[in-house]
Amino acid sequence: DVAYLLDSSTMSCPDLDSEKSVLLNALSHRYYRVRYSKEHLSRIAESIAQLTVAERYQLLSDSWALVDAGHMPMSEYLKFTSAYREETDPNV
Repeated sequence: DVAYLLDSSTMSCPDLDSEKSVLLNALSHRYYRVRYSKEHLSRIAESIAQLTVAERYQLLSDSWALVDAGHMPMSEYLKFTSAYREETDPNV
């Protein structure tokens, strides 16, 4: 049997607590693209060092894919990447 998380190509999570950050696709075990709001991405960036290497990489990959598709301004992407200033893992 196959179980699907989504029953369509997109899914919204409008009821997320606005004070906490929630990382979707935690551990990056599945291939999902996630588009966070600008505010939510900022909250995730504040705790970027607490994420796994795979999660940090996936956030960059998702964000760049959004820039490439025209769904995120380059300025927002560059602001987000500043959270990676202390990154030491070459895989990220």
